[in-house]
Amino acid sequence: MKTETIEIDPEDGLRIYEDIFGIDDGIEGFGDFMHKYFRPIYHLFMHYIPNLRFKGKAYIQRLARRNHLSDSDNWNACYSMAPGILKRLRAFRDFSQQHGHGYPSYFSEWGYEGCTDKYGGLGITRDKYEQAKARGVYGGGEMKGWHDALNEMIFGFEYHLYSDGTDKQRDSFFRRWSLSDPYRETEENLSWSYIYDTEDRSRMFCGRERHDEIQRDSEGLYGGYHILGKSRTYINSEEVRILAERAQKGMELFGKFYWNIWD
Repeated sequence: MKTETIEIDPEDGLRIYEDIFGIDDGIEGFGDFMHKYFRPIYHLFMHYIPNLRFKGKAYIQRLARRNHLSDSDNWNACYSMAPGILKRLRAFRDFSQQHGHGYPSYFSEWGYEGCTDKYGGLGITRDKYEQAKARGVYGGGEMKGWHDALNEMIFGFEYHLYSDGTDKQRDSFFRRWSLSDPYRETEENLSWSYIYDTEDRSRMFCGRERHDEIQRDSEGLYGGYHILGKSRTYINSEEVRILAERAQKGMELFGKFYWNIWD
């Protein structure tokens, strides 16, 4: 049987756990025992078989219902709709890049290069155009601007689908967009998640601020706490915020130009 190496943080004396879901806290039930020593069998009966039943039920619901939607499709409608929308956006962008005939008026420039007409190509003076552009009526960029906007819409949907998906999906998403992985395991991204047991034997995870708060109150804020240890978490919160804001803007562009997604 594999011998487990116990790692202790010399600064605070807390045990460091690599697997926070397999913590041995001295009270080992049958489920804990199976997870610890027979993990493949544990996952087979606890995850894979129940998941097959869940998928089978959803398949039957899609066949039987007039709208062909299962309960799971409706529970997470924003997620279940996204792949279809993303597929169409990608196809439309590629089609527009190869055979595009136009773009929304928002992306219009005042006039063509070298234009000498007082009213450009929009029937307004350049000053009026610049004023309207400052108010957000125009954005300029013509076809390139339109394709850039479509790319940002695609980014928004991909972020929604993949940024919190499996490691493989997430890594592929970051590579595709030439982005730095905000979850990379570097010293600058390291933070700690503290693990507690409560009086009712439920488990609680918290960050450093909440951990310090509990330590200052020996009685605990919600009853007695017993600290088990901590685990490493890697995340660059600032990079995640920037990516989330970019994705949100992409979604807003989708709503703004939805009626213009045609050619």
